[in-house]
Amino acid sequence: MKHFTSWLGLCPNFKKTGGKVKSSRVRRGKNRAALALRLAAFSLIRSKSYLGAYLRRQRSRLGAPKAITAAAHKLARIVYYMMRFGVAYMKQTEDAYAEQVRAHGEAVTSPGERVGVRIETDRAATRASRRAGDGVSVVHARLSWSW
Repeated sequence: MKHFTSWLGLCPNFKKTGGKVKSSRVRRGKNRAALALRLAAFSLIRSKSYLGAYLRRQRSRLGAPKAITAAAHKLARIVYYMMRFGVAYMKQTEDAYAEQVRAHGEAVTSPGERVGVRIETDRAATRASRRAGDGVSVVHARLSWSW
């Protein structure tokens, strides 16, 4: 699957040297299958499906061009599995994707929460200190722990 999406030009061309990432852009190409997948991904913007919700979420995070490439990459993976293993496409709804994203957000915890330390910020007090205009921004937080 990785070779297939790389051949299509839908994966990042990850160049790293000495611990530094030099480039991670998608390589340019004139692959007709990739163009068709990008066009199909672009048409998902108004779709009420799982893939449409995925594209809209990525577009808000990354911007339209990168989101379309990400959705085309996801479509390429779906096409690959359908062709390779003969698996039928199972259509999912937008609500199923929203529930999956919500469950993932609840499951993510900070390293401090894993050991019982919790940091709560007082956003109103933080905003008030920023509006004071004295050039000093203070974050108001409470630290609590349970052993």
